[in-house]
Amino acid sequence: MITAHKTQTKLIQAELNGAASEKTLLMIHAQDHLMTAMSEQKLIEHMIRIVKKLAPKNEK
Repeated sequence: MITAHKTQTKLIQAELNGAASEKTLLMIHAQDHLMTAMSEQKLIEHMIRIVKKLAPKNEK
């Protein structure tokens, strides 16, 4: 995930600096998958924190 995010950042920065970038369906699809994975990772990490916080209360 870190490698994909770094690659995405490089591509965005290159385009911002004037480098031509071909927009392909594959690139758009890859971007969509990366953003979905990052969002789901954050959501799951948040859910784990909630479950850990509630677990001691449920053990009583």
